[in-house]
Amino acid sequence: GQTLPQERRCTFGRLEYEKTTGYELIRAKPYRLYSRREGGITGECASRCQSDNRCQGFNMDYNRNECQAVVENSEDNLFNLRPSTGVGFFEAICLRGRTCGAVWTFERYIDYELKGFIRDTHRDISK
Repeated sequence: GQTLPQERRCTFGRLEYEKTTGYELIRAKPYRLYSRREGGITGECASRCQSDNRCQGFNMDYNRNECQAVVENSEDNLFNLRPSTGVGFFEAICLRGRTCGAVWTFERYIDYELKGFIRDTHRDISK
C-alpha cells in the first residue's frame, strides 16, 4: 500500500493509523475524544476519530485512559512530536491495498530508518 496525506479524508484508499509509541503531538488544537475509567479504549478512540472529519489523529493517554483528537498532522508539525511516557500518537493515514484489520497498521520509530529488504514479501504471517 501507499501512504498519502490524510487532509481530504481518503479520496483513495482507507483510513488507517500509524502509531508512534512514547510520543504525543502537541500544539495541534487537541480536544477530548473519549475516556473511560478502565479497560482498553484505543479501538473506540480510532472509531470516533474516523467518524469525525476534523480528526487527523489522536493522542492516547494510557495513564488517564483517555484520548484527545488533533486537527493537524505531524507532517506540518514534526517538531511538535514530544516524547512522553505512557502515551502514543495515532496519526490518520490513507492506505491503498489490504490491511490486517488491526487498530494501527504501522509503527513509527523516531530517528530510525529501515534499510534493505524493501521488496521482500512475507506471506501467511498472523502476528
